[in-house]
Parts: sequence; structure tokens; C-alpha cells
Amino acid sequence: MKKIMIWVLLVMGFSIPAYAQHKECSHGDKQCAMSKASCDKSSDCDSKSGCPITGKVLKKAAFFIDNAGEIGLSEDQIKQIKAIQHDAKKDGLRGAAEMQIFEMDMMAKLSEDKVDVEGLNAMIDGASKGMSDGAKKSIATYVTLKAILTPEQMSKAKAIWKKKS
Repeated sequence: MKKIMIWVLLVMGFSIPAYAQHKECSHGDKQCAMSKASCDKSSDCDSKSGCPITGKVLKKAAFFIDNAGEIGLSEDQIKQIKAIQHDAKKDGLRGAAEMQIFEMDMMAKLSEDKVDVEGLNAMIDGASKGMSDGAKKSIATYVTLKAILTPEQMSKAKAIWKKKS
């Protein structure tokens, strides 16, 4: 029983950022309350996933789009970046919803008179696999996003980032 409670607390602890309220920055932009990212105009916190990798994908995509002219992005590159951004937001929302459903199911099983330890363990294993699969997909998305820019464009983007930081 202790093992199950530890897992429940662990899972709930990781999911808290998924439901964190957005806070207003001094210039009116929004930032996730649990985010460690700096609050700047290129931050994009529309993902409710709580996944730091997804947050990085969204922030970098927003930065690229906001600075497309200075970086020298083509219309095709902008379309690709916006598509990645759109998919990452959807994946983040989907992941947050799945986590919320998992928590509801977990609490329901824990409320039963006779706790089904094997069933709970299977649920935890499934949720853990889902989280690792999601993280791996987010990393692949991040790599794809960075590959859209040419090395010259990436150099310009880095210079702009340093200048704005």
C-alpha cells in the first residue's frame, strides 16, 4: 500500500504543472506559473502539458516566427514551424487530459472498499509508458523544429537571442 501511495503522490506531483494557472508578466504576456523559462515576448505557454520539452518547442517556435524576417525564414519554413507549433500544442493538451483522466481513475480505484493493487500497478505502468513516449516524441519534434533552419539561419537566430537576452 505504501508503494501505491508513493506512486500516486509522485504522479500527482509531476502533474501539478499541467494545471498551473498562467500568470501575467509585466508586459502583459502570459507565462506558466511553474515554468522556469524567462518571461519574454517570445514565450508561448499555451501548452497545458507541463512538459518542459514541449514548452521549449513552443517557445523556440514562437521565437522563430516572431523573428522570421531577421532570421531570413521563407514562407515554407514559417508554415512548417507553425505546423509543428500547432501539433505540439495539441499534443500538450492531449497529454494533460490523459493525465487528468488517469488521476480520476486512480482516485476511483483507491476509493473502492477492496483496493486492486495489481490493477493500480498496471495503471501506473501504463501512465509511465505514456509519459516516456510523450517525452520522446517531444524531443523528436524539437530536433525536427531545429532542422528546419539552415546553419546560417540558426546562427542569426542565436545572435538575435543573445541580443534580446
